[in-house]
Formats: sequence, C-alpha cells, structure tokens
Amino acid sequence: MGSKPPSAAAIATAVLFALSCFCATLFVWKAFGGTTPFQAEGYRFRASFGSDATNLTGGSSVRIAGVPVGKVVKVKPANGRFEATIELKSRYSPIPEDAKATTRIKTLLGETFVELTPGSPTAPKLAEGDSLKAANIGEPQGVDQVLGAFDLETREDFKDFLADLAVGLDGRGRDLNAILGNATPATEQLDRLVRTLDRQQPAVRALIRDAGSALSAVGERASDVQSLVRSGNSLLSATAARNTELTETIKALPPFLREGRVAADQLALVADDARPTLRTLRPVAPLVRPALVEATRLGPQLTGTFKELGPVLDAANPALPALTRTLKVARPLVKTLQDNGRELVPVVQYLNLYRGDLVTALSNLGAATQAKGERGQNYLRVILPLSNELNLGATSRAGTHRGNAYFAPGGIGKLATGLEASDCRDAGRPNGLVIGSGAPPCKVQPGFEFNGKTGYYPQVQRAAP
Repeated sequence: MGSKPPSAAAIATAVLFALSCFCATLFVWKAFGGTTPFQAEGYRFRASFGSDATNLTGGSSVRIAGVPVGKVVKVKPANGRFEATIELKSRYSPIPEDAKATTRIKTLLGETFVELTPGSPTAPKLAEGDSLKAANIGEPQGVDQVLGAFDLETREDFKDFLADLAVGLDGRGRDLNAILGNATPATEQLDRLVRTLDRQQPAVRALIRDAGSALSAVGERASDVQSLVRSGNSLLSATAARNTELTETIKALPPFLREGRVAADQLALVADDARPTLRTLRPVAPLVRPALVEATRLGPQLTGTFKELGPVLDAANPALPALTRTLKVARPLVKTLQDNGRELVPVVQYLNLYRGDLVTALSNLGAATQAKGERGQNYLRVILPLSNELNLGATSRAGTHRGNAYFAPGGIGKLATGLEASDCRDAGRPNGLVIGSGAPPCKVQPGFEFNGKTGYYPQVQRAAP
C-alpha cells in the first residue's frame, strides 16, 4: 500500500495542538512561580534564612505590608541555612540596606512567604546581587510559640472557641464557600472605595477633623448628652408601653391618609374660591386684633344679649324663609345700588378730603345769618374783597393776581400766612391800580394726593367693582 504526504489541514491542526500544549505548559509553569524563558531578569538580592524557611520554595511570594512586590527565584541549603534569591518588581527596587526580611506562614497548612520592611528612605540602597546582613533577618513566631505565650486559662478558652467554631461550621461548607466566592467582589468594591478615599484625602482629613471637633463638643456637654439619653429612654419606654395603641394608630393611618388626600383636594378648591375674598380682606387684617380686643370687653354684654336671643330665634324660624324670598327679589336692587355706589364712593372720598373745610364753611354760614342789629333785625354779615382786578377793560391778569380754582384740603386755613396760588407766572406783570399796601408774595400750591395719585387737578373716577 502506498503512502501519501499529510494534507495542509492536518499539518495546521498538529501545529495548533503543539502550540496550545506549549501555552498550557507555560501557564502552569508561571502559576507555580517559574520564569518566562528568555525574559530579562529583574533586580535581585540574596537573603539567608534559618530553619524556619524549610517550606520556602521558588515562586514563593515576597510582600511589603501585605502588598506583593516580588517573588523568590530559588532556594538552596547552605551550612544549615537556606540561601534564597529574591527578585523584586522594578517599581519597588532597589531596597535600602536596613530593610529586614522575615519568613511568614500564609495559612495553617504551612505555605511560607517572605515579608520585607520598606526600610529608611535615606539609607543606602542594596546593590543588585548583594546579600542582606544577618542582623536584618528576622526570626518568625510560630503558631506554637504564640499559643505557648498564653496562660492555661486562655489556652483552654481558645480550645473551647475552636470547638464551638467547628460546631458552628459543621454542615456550613456551602455557605462558607459562598462567602469566600463573594469575597472577591466585596474586596474589589472595598479597593475602589479605598482608592476613592485616597484621592479625596483633603476632604477625608476635613471630615475627620470636623468629626473630632463635633465629638469634642459633645464630650464637653456630657451632662446634656446624658439627659438626652435619659429622655430618649423615657420616650422609648412610653412608646413600648403604648404598643397596642400605636399598632391601632398605624393601622388607621392608611384610611386617614386617603381621607386626608380627598380633604386636601377639596381645600385646594376652597382656597381657589377664597383667594379673591382674602385678597380683599387683606387691608382689613391689621384691624382684626383691635376689634377682637374690643369684642372681649363687650363679652359680658354680649352674654346677656345672647341669652335674650331665644325669643328672637323662635320668631326667626318663620321670618327667615320670607327674608330669603325678599333677598332673592332684591338682587336687581342690589345690582343697581352697587352700580350707583361705584359712582358715589369716589365723590364721598373726595368730600372726605375737605371735611374740615366743609365744617368751617357751614359754621361760617351759620354765623353770617345770626347777626342782629340794634333794633333786633337780622342782617347778613359778608366781607366783600376789593382788589385792583375789579376795574373794567383788563386784558390780562395783573401781577397781584393770586387765584386758585382748586384749593388743596385745608388751603383756606392759610389765609393768615398767604393763600397759595395755582400759578405764579403773572407775578412779574405790572400791578396796575394797587389798593392797600401792595401784593403779597406768590406761593405755588403743590399737588395733593387723592386715590393714590398726586396732582393739582383731582380726578374723580368710578370705583372698581
């Protein structure tokens, strides 16, 4: 039977299989501490350990404060000791000469690693390939030595603790595995949190400083804190004693909240309707308190009045329906009165400004008609002013003119000191025929306020509805 060369697919499959086997072998080799072939060596130094390094092997971890910084390349016995070659990562090398190395046990199974101290930053650096001094090699403390330092009672308590721990973990293997399995995400999140806090060092320092200040202030008020704790204890005790009532209250809260929601919606509608009324009553609000004070003084009289209201209320039963019908019929009248009132209110407001002048005018009118002569006859007392404006043929106002068509409230009362004029532009004209001692000084009347507007001419406008 003849032979034939392998196909290209078979050759490619064999090559891929060989490469996969090589990669798997290299991975296992690296996992157990081996070095990558043809890889450049890092910073290395030697350290001689005692009998405690029996389980120290090549590939063992080297750590500083728990952080992996390198590995043990090889270990060889020499004169009853173990000469270890240690390789460090570039970011942690070289180490100071005063750094110390100690073998530690990672687990109870005896897995050994090398623990380094960072040394002094100012100390000389250990040259590559040199050995640490024997004085810098620490002696580890074994578990038996640690336990041997305890007294008998403590050792018995620790034995009981281990026994109880064994009972507690019995049958909890899956739970323990689950805890260990979830430890990685938890530690990753913790590492992220620690890194974030490390980036926020100023804020963390400020938080710790402020927390210290707050705790110091609390410590200075120890008596107040004790009083607060006692009051809280009393409150919690009272709450515990009312447990049944609180339970019933909590059960009643959902229906109450539903009813409260409905009531709140109704109140919102009422508030919308009442907003114009409240806006109108706002100017009257300052007068409410004095009114209530006066009402308090009238309390005794009102009490007697309310007692006498019994017959009135009895008579009101048949009268109220008739009054209701009357009010319904009176709506057109009220509308008419409202329209007329809008016309009348500004007039009354304007007359209110001149109430003093009106009272004075009425008093003078009464006094003018009450004069009597020697024979008992009545006569009218009137003062006729004589001025240079009485002459005929004048084409312009004389310089003595002091006319005013709209005296301000109380303007007549300034007669003794000189009446105010509406305009003083004619004061510079010739006086013409002057009767008396001459023209008084001209003073312009300033505008006065009416319905929120200030001016010389008052504007009486229809009141708002």
